[in-house]
Amino acid sequence: MSLLPEPPWTEPTDEAIIQAADTIMAEPGFLSPPALRIFGEHTLKVGWVRSASDLDHDKHRFLLDYWRDIGTSQPDGVPLATKIDGIDLMPALGNIMLLDVERDGLDARYRLYGTKVASKAGRDWTGWLVSDMNRTTRTPAALLYRAGYL
Repeated sequence: MSLLPEPPWTEPTDEAIIQAADTIMAEPGFLSPPALRIFGEHTLKVGWVRSASDLDHDKHRFLLDYWRDIGTSQPDGVPLATKIDGIDLMPALGNIMLLDVERDGLDARYRLYGTKVASKAGRDWTGWLVSDMNRTTRTPAALLYRAGYL
């Protein structure tokens, strides 16, 4: 047990979120997993999956195939929210978080916080803003969440 006090929690500023997101995306070799970036005392491992066959779990393979399939009509490959059907996601529903973009991506609201995710987190954050969750939990990883979601 450390005798040093925990550093005070501070809410990430918009500028810090943007800078951290830019840092993640600018990492050399970002498209070749894993890319590592240190944020204070926290390390974020970021990687891209090129093929569903690279994934270990059936649910992950299902989700990647589903996401890519419904995003094919979009220039950036990201599906429109209107294309996502909860019934289609039943094989992996408890493991999914769906977020609605707020403040041009600087925040987001959990539209769905899967039951299995909630079980591991100890709470269901459905309906909450990510910023509100960060203020409630006062997690030092708040910047990682915000930058990663952006």
